[in-house]
Amino acid sequence: MAGSTTSIRDRVDVCLNEHRFIAYKLLESLSHASSNTTPAILRTTDSLFEAILKKDRLLLQTVKQLNAHQVAQKELDRLKAQIAEKEAKIVNYARALRSGQKAISNVLLKHKRVLTNAKASPSATHLAPQDIIAYAHKVASTSSAPAGWQPGFPMFGFMPPAPTPEMMRAGVLSRGVIDSIVTKETTSYTSTKRSLDAIAPNVPSNNTDVRIGLGISDEEISKLIPPGWKPGDPIDLPAEALVRLRGPSVFAEHGIEVPNHILKAINEHPIPPLYMDQLRAKLEEKAPGHVDKKAKLDDANDDGSSESSSSSDEGSEASDSESEQAPKIRMTLSDSEDDD
Repeated sequence: MAGSTTSIRDRVDVCLNEHRFIAYKLLESLSHASSNTTPAILRTTDSLFEAILKKDRLLLQTVKQLNAHQVAQKELDRLKAQIAEKEAKIVNYARALRSGQKAISNVLLKHKRVLTNAKASPSATHLAPQDIIAYAHKVASTSSAPAGWQPGFPMFGFMPPAPTPEMMRAGVLSRGVIDSIVTKETTSYTSTKRSLDAIAPNVPSNNTDVRIGLGISDEEISKLIPPGWKPGDPIDLPAEALVRLRGPSVFAEHGIEVPNHILKAINEHPIPPLYMDQLRAKLEEKAPGHVDKKAKLDDANDDGSSESSSSSDEGSEASDSESEQAPKIRMTLSDSEDDD
């Protein structure tokens, strides 16, 4: 097959056809020679024998080439099968690589977005040392006791571990529904007596100026509050001091209905005595057996004016008895009774 332009199949076909044609001529020559033997027929027969032997050798060589070609063709087919198998594996590998590439690209894209958002987001907040120190001072002011304090001693000079009204107003809770409840307190927790003028410096200190319409001045109300009193202490307060400290909401807490026009003008006009008397009655109902301090003082003054003709000794004894009973008068905001 090498060095030849024709295929092995065509060469085999040509050799077979020539071999068949020469064999046919030889048989024909032998048949004529058997009936009529001549030198010309014998020479023709000899030439045909030589031609057929030559074609036979050529055909044998061609058959050997055909066998070699078939072996090569089988090897070629086997190689083609292996190549096809390898190609199939390569295709599968390519598909797996493609799917892996898509998965990796998706993950990289996702993480790229996360990194972009992380870079775009503001950096973590750092606390300033001044803020930490201020917070430490704030915590220390609500949880530390003075030197030498022992359990059972009165808490003078420091506050209990509880949030102050200023902290509550600055917190999140004061922005919502309970804003009015949290900001009702106008005084801070303290164990020392402070004048109401120091708490509200914008209020004039004369006796005729009243911040809330109670009919009495701030100085008179401050005299009704025991020294060292703070919100939460189990000490009874008069109605005027209670309204002064807690505001008009104390009427609603005790079930007393005050018209809106009176509440709106409470800083301009005094509260009518009718509602103050109702508040005193409510307080007396919660603390039976206790007498209103202001009412008792008014009664004592009326008795002193009506009995002006009595001796000075009796007047002094009456004043002494009033001074002894005055510290015993207490009013409470709680529902339970307090024993003297």
